[in-house]
Amino acid sequence: MLNIQPSETQSGTFTVSWTPADDPDGHLFQALTDGHLEGALEALADPVRFGDTAATDAQALARLRSVQWMLERLERRRGALLVALRDRRDADPAAGASWADLAKALYPEDPDPQRLRSKVQTLHAAGLRKAGRPAQ
Repeated sequence: MLNIQPSETQSGTFTVSWTPADDPDGHLFQALTDGHLEGALEALADPVRFGDTAATDAQALARLRSVQWMLERLERRRGALLVALRDRRDADPAAGASWADLAKALYPEDPDPQRLRSKVQTLHAAGLRKAGRPAQ
């Protein structure tokens, strides 16, 4: 399982480790070797205000590419997780997650995540399409 350990001796330092079994499709390895993990973390840490960033244009463009690369893969992962959790629920009503559970997981700050059920169902349908399965 992916392991992330903050340094006990050096602030702002952490170690990430995984085995090939943790990353069977190689997304973590590719993110690391292609610089997308670093670029996405830099973008996350950059206190960008709309219209202002401390990064140069080249740095900002590289960060934008990395964020886009990560977003595309994370959106696929989100869809796959939604489908997996609903498939479990369909097979066994005591397993998986209800639409309300999924809404709470995706939008924990929303005071009434149940109202977001249709939004979660739309994301689920997109996950089905990306998996090549017909929407239910």
